[in-house]
Amino acid sequence: MGTVIDDCVRHEPILAASRDEISALQLRKLQWAIRYAYENVPLYKKKYDAAEVHPDDLRHLEDLAKFPFTTKEDLRQSSPSICLQCP
Repeated sequence: MGTVIDDCVRHEPILAASRDEISALQLRKLQWAIRYAYENVPLYKKKYDAAEVHPDDLRHLEDLAKFPFTTKEDLRQSSPSICLQCP
């Protein structure tokens, strides 16, 4: 019988991942989210185009700094349906 930690790691392998493995997973998930927003939400496409960045520019976690933040004012000025455009 394993310990509680062993059981957790068996069910959630990420708990035993190295820092590099965690960073790689974070990057893959961010790449997916940035691409999804760019391709499906006009507000984000407009913001990324204005900042002259494209989802393909996100090659390392540090590249996230190139992408613009979304502010409350951005959301206020956009269509009310913006909240329905992203999961």
